[in-house]
Amino acid sequence: MRYGELRHDIPSLSDKILTERLRDLCAAGFVKQERSGAASRYSLTRRGEMLKPMLQALYDWGEDNAEAFGVRFLEAESN
Repeated sequence: MRYGELRHDIPSLSDKILTERLRDLCAAGFVKQERSGAASRYSLTRRGEMLKPMLQALYDWGEDNAEAFGVRFLEAESN
């Protein structure tokens, strides 16, 4: 995804924090940045792809147990 697409999909995250997190994820080897002229695209590396099932399981657990912790999930916008 391009930076602007990420920014659009996570509107509550500031530019500063998004930039820092992307830098951290790249440094850890979970995300790679590909530059083409002035544009940059970010994508998951193999290491990042390997985390998807575990992160999905955590998300599912959180969704199933949210009410017990007084947490409410917001519906994702459909594009």
